[in-house]
Amino acid sequence: MRLVPSLNDVSIRKPRAIFTDRTVEIHEWNQDIHSLKLPRLRNACNRNFLPLVLCPFGCSEFSSEAGKISIDIVYQRYLLQTRLKMMNKCQAFKYVKWVRDDYIRMPWEYDCWLLNKEWCVRPSIAFVDGIPYVLSCREHDKGNKLMMIHPPRQPSGNLASKYSDQLCHCCVRSRTIKPLQKRGYSTAYQMHEQRGTFNGIDTCNITSYRNFNFRSVLLRNAEARSIINRPDINALLSQMVEEGTMSKCVAEGKRIHAQKKFGDFNFDNYVVGATYVPLECAILMQRELNNTII
Repeated sequence: MRLVPSLNDVSIRKPRAIFTDRTVEIHEWNQDIHSLKLPRLRNACNRNFLPLVLCPFGCSEFSSEAGKISIDIVYQRYLLQTRLKMMNKCQAFKYVKWVRDDYIRMPWEYDCWLLNKEWCVRPSIAFVDGIPYVLSCREHDKGNKLMMIHPPRQPSGNLASKYSDQLCHCCVRSRTIKPLQKRGYSTAYQMHEQRGTFNGIDTCNITSYRNFNFRSVLLRNAEARSIINRPDINALLSQMVEEGTMSKCVAEGKRIHAQKKFGDFNFDNYVVGATYVPLECAILMQRELNNTII
């Protein structure tokens, strides 16, 4: 079996390029927006209202709002054994030191919105005044020299279940601050207020109550990955059977499904770009937050 394609198999369209050139896309967007014509504004929104630009730090962004990073320092970040001559002296290597290690991977390994292959979030470049730049999100324009925490990638893509995890030690249950009152000109009186900040969602409770009375394929697969990779979750199943929270046949069914679905699955590729905070540092940070001594 041939693993490496020969030069005869290489053409303009094969193999597929890692980076997507969005120069024309950004130019057409700017032209349509500045035209102030409704048909062109409609077409521009239909074409570009998907965040398909993958930032080196793992974010996704719209091409019209994307930032830019010098392409030479990005290449240098992933070619550490090669010394490249920098074109842009004002941007240093320290601004891309903490990008994701799995930013460059095989073309079929990138995630897609709603699992639609036409909406693939890919690394992108654009030519600005004839100079190529790697596109980033607006928050990481010109890079970032801070250490970043990168979560692992999900084998099922970025489509998450609408239900919170139930097979866990503590469950998140949403709550409301207050229901909005019905008014004379209000047609949405059944809506409820919910607040969230960068510290998390404020309108939720952390409880030990679990609900298994609904079906969700995405949540079931997430539980299966936890059973395969986490011994504490597997032990939690046995504990729930002993406490009477779950029947023995249901618990064994979850284990069988996990073994069939992810028993031979290789998770190593999904944790390559992930980082973590050591337990000692997390404890020290929590102690400093709770220290009220002035």
